[in-house]
Parts: sequence; C-alpha cells; structure tokens
Amino acid sequence: MSRMEKKTIRELFWSSKTNFLIPNYQRPYEWSEIECQTLWDDLLAFSIPEERSNNFDRDNDEYFLGPIVIFLNDRKQQEVIDGQQRLITLMLLFRAFHERYTNINNSEKLCNVIEECLWKLDETGQRLKGKHKLETEVAVDEDKQEFREILETGKAIDNRKDRYAKNYKFFQKNIEAFLNQNPKDFAYLPARILNNVILLVIEEDTQESALRIFSTLNNRGKPLSDSDIFKAQLYEYYIAQNCKEVFIDRWKKMEEIWTKIYKEAPMDKLFTMYMHYVSTRDKVKALSLHKFYEHNHYALLKNDTTFKELIHLTNFWCKTTLCQDNKTFSERILKSFFVLELEYMSSELWKNVVSVYYLKNRKNFSNEAFYELLNK
Repeated sequence: MSRMEKKTIRELFWSSKTNFLIPNYQRPYEWSEIECQTLWDDLLAFSIPEERSNNFDRDNDEYFLGPIVIFLNDRKQQEVIDGQQRLITLMLLFRAFHERYTNINNSEKLCNVIEECLWKLDETGQRLKGKHKLETEVAVDEDKQEFREILETGKAIDNRKDRYAKNYKFFQKNIEAFLNQNPKDFAYLPARILNNVILLVIEEDTQESALRIFSTLNNRGKPLSDSDIFKAQLYEYYIAQNCKEVFIDRWKKMEEIWTKIYKEAPMDKLFTMYMHYVSTRDKVKALSLHKFYEHNHYALLKNDTTFKELIHLTNFWCKTTLCQDNKTFSERILKSFFVLELEYMSSELWKNVVSVYYLKNRKNFSNEAFYELLNK
C-alpha cells in the first residue's frame, strides 16, 4: 500500500522518528560539483530572487525537489530506494550551514533547527554522538566513512578527493560567498530552504513494491537491478564471515569484466546464466530472476559455493570473449565464439547453454568435447 505525502525538508528530517538508511545494495554516491552547482543555483534563485516584493518574507511558494521512495525495513529504518543522491547532498549542505553559522550572532535558534535535521538528540536536546538522521551502508562505497566524519565533525580532510569531501567543500565555499554578498540575509537562505523546499515522500510496505514504484518513476539515472539486491545478500553473508573487504574487491573485479561484455544490466546477465545452471543441476524451474534467487530467503546466495562459481563463470566469459585466451581454449573454440556472437547477436540462449556446460564440466574440461558442443 502506497502512502504519499508532500513534506518540506524540515518536516522530512526534523521528526524524532526520522531514521533514513542508504542500504548496502545501492550504488555509491555519484553527485559531482556539477550537480551541486545546479542545486545551489536553483535554491538560491528560488530563495533570494533578484526582484523582491514588499511581502517577500511572507511568501508561501514552494520549490519541488522531486520524489523519494522508501520502505520501513525489519530494523525499523526508512530504507531509501530512490532519492539517495539528493538526501546525501542535502545533509552535506546543511552540515556546511551549521558549521559556518555556529559562531554567527543571533543564529542559535536556526542552528538548533538544523541540528535536529542532522542528528538524533537525547531527551535533553543534546546530540547523540555518531547517531545521524541519515546513514549509508553502501557495500562498494569505500568513501562512506568520510560522509560520517563530515556529519560528525563538520570537517573535510584537505587532501581527500572523494565526492563527499569535494561537495562539502563546495557548499562551504558558496555559503561563505553568500554571506559576504548578502550579510543581512544570513538566516533567510537556510530557513527558506528548510521551510519551502519540498519533496514527495512515497512510502511502500515492502522492498518489492518500493522497487516497482521506483522503476515507474525513474527516468533520470540507472534504476536498481536485480543484481543490486543479490549483491546485498552476498555482502551480508560475507560480513558475517568477516570477509567484507575480500568480497568487495572480488565483486568490483567481476563487475568491471561484465561491464565490458554488456552495456545494459551486465550483472543481471551473469545471474541469469547461473540461474540456468542451478535449475539444471537441481532440476528446478527457472523462474523470473528475482523470484528464483529470493526463494527460501535468498538461501542460494548465502554460501561460499555460489560466489566462487560466479567468479569461475566470470573468468570463463572473460577468457572466451574479452581476452581470447588461447592458452586455455583452442583456436577453433575461440573462432566458434566469434561466429556465434555474430550469428546470434540478439539471442542469449546459446550463452546460457554454454554456461551450464562449462560449470558442470569445469573440473574435467576437454577442449575437444567443448568444441563439439559449440558445433551443435
């Protein structure tokens, strides 16, 4: 069941129940200074227009920043399916406001409002150390710790070049320039953004329905794929095995290879090939990709064997398609792959068959037998 509500930024973050989570299956934070510049220019033009009417301070107009799609997960966190780029950027913006305004006279009330948007507070109104209104657990984002440190300390390390640090410094620079040019409006800009910039919050009951809404709405960037969800399940398994870094490194290498092989949904292609292998091996029906892997609470993704076989399958397609490894495969096999790619460009069926054969016979692989299969 969908619940849609228009909320100002203050309403979105100020509630004591606000507990946003960027889940581990999301992609890393990608906004650059270009997107931040566009956001800043739009917010500034909306908040401080060149021509102000006499009742400017009492205007009730609104600036629509876009939708966000969330669902309440088992840990009672508002898991963000769509909107993470905007939410993270807003947190960086208001952390920069708070850091700069803390020492400005007559800004204590404004700083208190911003604090309640950034951090969870105790019963006395004091910040809870390390408890932020927005947390990120993105599996392959090596820089996410910098985001936490910026929220906690208000400082970005000078030599850091990740997007969190760059964008935070960008907002610091622009806030300073604004204060120099508009000293009388020092409190107006952040207050205006907090109270008049709105988002459409779409809350779903389940992850599946939230993903479906996201796919319907999204026409700006890359929608989440099934493989993003599968990656999260594998990631959680390897965290429990104390092998998080090993998993992240190997996943990145796999992703690099498949991105070179396929332009669209590359990792979904890998999981599709592996699904056909498992369905043949276990004599079960190959369903839709998501339904197949989510069976029994994603049990197939919570073991070492699956990930190892995905790596083997990745190396196989790398050697036959990208590297043309003639030390592992005979020249006529490599030529057969080239011909099959040309002959069946629009079909993936032969690749599923070949993948099943390779994984089944990998330990006793024969170039001769494999060549016969390719001819068939």
